[in-house]
Amino acid sequence: MLAEYDPIIQEHVINSIQNVLIILLGSAIKSEIIRRVKRAKYFSVILDCTPDVSHQEQMSLILRYVNVSSNPITVEESFLGFFGCYDNGSNMKGKHQGVQKKLLEINSTAFYTP
Repeated sequence: MLAEYDPIIQEHVINSIQNVLIILLGSAIKSEIIRRVKRAKYFSVILDCTPDVSHQEQMSLILRYVNVSSNPITVEESFLGFFGCYDNGSNMKGKHQGVQKKLLEINSTAFYTP
């Protein structure tokens, strides 16, 4: 109610401040998840694409990892978000120039299943 008359208070209670805080907290949580995955000896990246109601492909990104710092040791799963993606076309899954080749260049022990 006071914010209506005081521009300084108004600046601190408007929606943009809340949105900035949500973005900062989300970034901190993602950083913590990535830190845990990097420490984990075993982890998997789960990507799944499906069309939404407007027929646009949406990919969900999930990380599953073994959390050795918890007692007892647990397997944890973290959802990182929805992203736009492409269909399972041959240009994307190709052994010679597609995503499969790029993943294997980064990690030769990666297991690729289309």
